[in-house]
Amino acid sequence: MMDKAVAKAGSPNGASPASSRASPAGKRAEAVPSMMKADMLEMWACLDGDGDGEVSKAEFKIWYQGNMKNGEGGAPTDDAFEKLWKKIDRDGDGILSMGELCSFFGISFGAVQADLDVRKNMSDEEIMEAIAMQDQLQAQKDAMLKREKDKKESAQTKRTAGVREGVTVIKKGDETSKEAELLDACGMLEAADKGKVETMLETEGIQVRVEHASEKTMPMHRLAANFQVMLMGKVHQKTAKEFRIADINSQDKRGFSPIFYALEGRADKLLEVKKDKEKMEKYMEDQKKTILYLLNNGSDMYVESQANGWNVMHMAAHMGSVEAVTAILDGLKTNKALTNQQIRRLLNHCDHHGRTPLHIASMRADATEAEPAIVKLLLKNGSDPDICDKGKYTASTLGAKSGRRNSKEFIDSFSGAQKAERQRRNSRDSKESIGGAPAVAEAGPGK
Repeated sequence: MMDKAVAKAGSPNGASPASSRASPAGKRAEAVPSMMKADMLEMWACLDGDGDGEVSKAEFKIWYQGNMKNGEGGAPTDDAFEKLWKKIDRDGDGILSMGELCSFFGISFGAVQADLDVRKNMSDEEIMEAIAMQDQLQAQKDAMLKREKDKKESAQTKRTAGVREGVTVIKKGDETSKEAELLDACGMLEAADKGKVETMLETEGIQVRVEHASEKTMPMHRLAANFQVMLMGKVHQKTAKEFRIADINSQDKRGFSPIFYALEGRADKLLEVKKDKEKMEKYMEDQKKTILYLLNNGSDMYVESQANGWNVMHMAAHMGSVEAVTAILDGLKTNKALTNQQIRRLLNHCDHHGRTPLHIASMRADATEAEPAIVKLLLKNGSDPDICDKGKYTASTLGAKSGRRNSKEFIDSFSGAQKAERQRRNSRDSKESIGGAPAVAEAGPGK
């Protein structure tokens, strides 16, 4: 399918200015399916196996020979791969760029007409090869999205269906039971509570799968809010294996799982330590350890709060903890709980108001920071600055409206630099495609 913008160019009825009759080359060009920027970004991530932002010749060869078929149904030969690589790697540097891949498919984020010229110069064989590769990448993307959807549904089922069996609900009048005493002590409101919890967890036959009737909190929620990693580990060990993932992702009446509690922390404790640098550093370090413990033991990133549909990244941005945001991102990358594409979607998840974590971070940033730290972290890890909420506001606009001029200026600067770099690469690749040879870099400062 030809791009609509291209089809309409030239005359009211969509014909070319030179001729109303499509040429054979033009007909071949129409056979190449058009793609959107988002599709290409998803497919690029499929190719970028190690997540370093580049696709090496070796990475592309593994994908190509593992997914494509020759005319006889077998894997392409090394010679076939080398022939294709020479067509795609236009500058011959051994690294596949996004622009080179777009150029091969006849796609551009800006130079549509130039890319149409590239399409018309493609042979029938090249067009069929491009279509086959595009179809395979699209199939991979669709399969990946289906797996993610199934994972979300499965995770929600584990949190809400059947797994509540065996949970003791502490109702009014049960306050004198050992289980009620354990749950109460997990709140760590008294100095002696930590020792009490340690002792009770050693008690034979103590039931740790207990829940407050109205709050819907379990020991893991309360211990996470107090950064009690060691005690969380003991509760985890005393929980039957088949219920561990469910309990570590159990949602309270607000929809908060234990990792939300770790992000929220204790407001009273935070006020106590905020003015003491050493104590504040320990608070943040304990919070980081708690977050990493939960991530390493199956904390579900797809959990959403009831009131506003926030995920963990919205919560982290709201709380304004750079260390917490860093811990989540580093933890997800280290234990490979989510792929690069899934992390990007996590960062661009919209709440009930259509706002992403970047919107929240922009509004909540420290107005004195020249480069708001959380805003910067989110953008560098894939947050899209162009997403608008239901009020048609981008994160930049909301930053300005909330008095965070620094957020607006940083987001606009980052977004502008990204677009300029993309245009530079697309322009270079388009020139190389049309000219048939790599452009030679001109001498200049720093070159």
